[in-house]
Amino acid sequence: MLTKSSTPSRISASVRCAALVAAATLLATIPIRAQSTTTYTEYSAKFLCGTPSTETVSAESIAAGQYATSINIHNPNIFSTDKALSFIKKAVVAKREGVTFIPPSAFKQDSLANDYSESVDCTVIRTLLGAAVPAAPYFIEGFVVIIVPPASSPNQLDVVGVYTSTNNPPISLQVVPIAPRIITPPPTGAAALDGILP
Repeated sequence: MLTKSSTPSRISASVRCAALVAAATLLATIPIRAQSTTTYTEYSAKFLCGTPSTETVSAESIAAGQYATSINIHNPNIFSTDKALSFIKKAVVAKREGVTFIPPSAFKQDSLANDYSESVDCTVIRTLLGAAVPAAPYFIEGFVVIIVPPASSPNQLDVVGVYTSTNNPPISLQVVPIAPRIITPPPTGAAALDGILP
């Protein structure tokens, strides 16, 4: 004959067993999921281009002056036997909170031969954005986003932002290394990126 204390023991034992089975199933799926992920290297470099309007300056968004940006990109692979490093880039305009946003530009394919370098200046940035922004010297700021796929070797670039501002007549110059960030897009996002890359 069962006592009152033995029934909860049997129930709790079966609950524990079910919990262990569920935990083992979950743990078994984690390594499979981790092995199937693909990582990309992303750089997000700030840009400032043009001359801010009186309204922008009065809103204390930025100081008066003329601003220029040159984002230097270098393929650090020194072995000439390897193929050029392919990547994609786009420009994203940052608007002040409460102002209508401008959609990011489309990605543009690019590549650099080993140990070669290029600069993405304000003219290139405006070309990426097209008719979404007025012509120079209209002031724009935001980010140039660069993504390197996992298939590229060495899968990383040297990226440095060079920023110049002038304000009658003092000139200031700042050089800022842009750190890479590893991103893991979902499968649909990775497929979309691979569809853009050469």
